[in-house]
Amino acid sequence: MKNKKSKKYTNKKGGWGNFTRNCSENKSECGPDTINFGLCVDKNRPELCNSLDYDISNPDIISLSNLQVDDVVEYNQNVIRGKEKRYSPDHFIEPCINKEGDNERVTVIDNTTGEDIPQNFSIVTMNALGIYMEKHPDPSEIDGAGNYHGTNPRLLIMSLRAKMMRDYLKAEQPDIVCFQEMSLFYFNFLYKDGLEQIYPHYYEKDLPESMMKRDIYKEKDVDVFILSKFKPKKLSFYALKGNLDYTDSLGVFEFNNLVIIDVYLQAGSKASPGQKYFWKDYSRCRSQQISFIQNLISKIENIREKGLIILGDFNFDLNSVETEDSKNWPESFILQGLRLLDSWVAINGPDGKIKGNETWKSGLTENTDKNTLRYNSKLEEKMFRYDGIFSNEKLRPRESMVILDNPLALTRENEIRAYEETIIPNTIKKIPELFARIRKNGYGNYDLFASDHFGVSSHFSFNSSGGKKNKKTKKYRRKSINYRKSRKSIKSRK
Repeated sequence: MKNKKSKKYTNKKGGWGNFTRNCSENKSECGPDTINFGLCVDKNRPELCNSLDYDISNPDIISLSNLQVDDVVEYNQNVIRGKEKRYSPDHFIEPCINKEGDNERVTVIDNTTGEDIPQNFSIVTMNALGIYMEKHPDPSEIDGAGNYHGTNPRLLIMSLRAKMMRDYLKAEQPDIVCFQEMSLFYFNFLYKDGLEQIYPHYYEKDLPESMMKRDIYKEKDVDVFILSKFKPKKLSFYALKGNLDYTDSLGVFEFNNLVIIDVYLQAGSKASPGQKYFWKDYSRCRSQQISFIQNLISKIENIREKGLIILGDFNFDLNSVETEDSKNWPESFILQGLRLLDSWVAINGPDGKIKGNETWKSGLTENTDKNTLRYNSKLEEKMFRYDGIFSNEKLRPRESMVILDNPLALTRENEIRAYEETIIPNTIKKIPELFARIRKNGYGNYDLFASDHFGVSSHFSFNSSGGKKNKKTKKYRRKSINYRKSRKSIKSRK
């Protein structure tokens, strides 16, 4: 007998985008609230839409084969443009499900003792934009304050951005800092000038050589990283399967009373260069990666007794979890299944108003209206909240804010030249009108940001079981859930 409820997992015709993708007669397309969204399954087996046994050779689950586009020329142009930015369609159909035994896992440290995180603590997530895949710098070119004295323009810009990050950390001194898109090269600029005393515990240098020596044309450097005032009990790193030509990253940082999962999920969306026709594949990949995280959480020892934080660069708009825009980011359905509290929403409300000031009402961390480094590198508009900090019921968020959203004005000639050579693509510099648009404020008026993302800082308190703090956290959680229900109710009446 068929499971009638499982029919909700499939759509007879693809309607999630500006084009049509249809399954064959005996197949149905998996819906947006499934981990195999956008794939075709046997109409009589809709449960396969949530199957972890997906394999590209599995006849029961196949890719959509008859993509229909109105303009073949436009489609081909999208493919070419995407390839220029390393979005290769050769990998789109590949599964992103990490199965037992086939995921790369490295445990860096496994101590019998670690430290407790205090009752009140602060934590930061930041995409460092620190990936570097060129010639190694000479150590003598970096002084004790993290300044770069070489001639490589990319390293000069990286050193300036790392200084902005270091200055923030020295001034604010959050207890724990989690990075994505990190590398040893960025770390060598960052971990200077007193930061060593503030954060005695840091983990990337201890990774085995096999993890650091990657083929630069196939995989990125190690992405996730932690700085901490407190000694962790155990740290594990995972290479998440992706559907581009590199793996994504996940770190699990375990303290005595707190577990932190630092994520860097699959990149790619409708807003990515040339990806209008392929966004479903990235969305599905992130859904599968979140499903892996859910399974991973269930295996962490005594996790129900500890605080849990999941943070990082989710690479999809977290505001979609709270709004009707979830249809454009279906992985938000899977994220809701983790039943975690979004610290930004808990503090600032679903509409994000902060004391009547709506300037940052959405907590945007990808904001090309303000972040000229992000805009100038691609000349594409992005207004999303990709970065966030989520927690379980053991923790109560007390504060959450966007950080490192103010720029450094470049005035030195060598810095200006380095910015133009490093940030602005050659394809743009070859088009006078586009280059003129970037230089509209005049040569020498470039603003440098710490990254192409803004960061997020949140403050938490541990809840006392059954106490007032616990009730307050439940109130925050109820508010968020009720808001989502009300939006769904409004949508269903339309």
